[in-house]
Amino acid sequence: MRFRLTKAEMHLAECLGKDTVKLCNMQGARPRFADEDDGTNRINANIRAYRGEILFARLFGLPKPTLNVLGDEGVDAWLGDISIDVKVSNQEWGDLIFDKGKFKADGAVGFGQCEEDDVLRLHGCIQRNAFEEQHELFDYGYGEKMRMLATELLPIEQLWLGYIKSEVALAG
Repeated sequence: MRFRLTKAEMHLAECLGKDTVKLCNMQGARPRFADEDDGTNRINANIRAYRGEILFARLFGLPKPTLNVLGDEGVDAWLGDISIDVKVSNQEWGDLIFDKGKFKADGAVGFGQCEEDDVLRLHGCIQRNAFEEQHELFDYGYGEKMRMLATELLPIEQLWLGYIKSEVALAG
């Protein structure tokens, strides 16, 4: 499914993305994957990531993301007690990619950036243990990464059902 972000959501993503890189620069730290250019690619990657987090929050009725000065430890959102890492590929049908040992949340949700900046494709979700069992190693030219194809992810309804079941069990 494809989803369009609102103008307000796009503005929030841009502010958070730029602020993240600016804070890193102010602290004298190089942001991950620092560019050889003027930083535009890193800023755009952060903006794209925040778009996914904002859209995920909207879809699940969660608070919008905020700036985390010290990082988020691999957790972008919480559905009850289920921690989620939201990933956005720079391609509409891009892979779900993690550095080895960096998948820390209970599950991940994958989005792909469509041609229009304000549109993301929701690929689906995966539990961390299933990803660890099913991933393949792939080298994109900067070291081996763990990946799953977007088409291999479970429908997002699986995440919703898991969340509802955990909430019902707690209430019962």
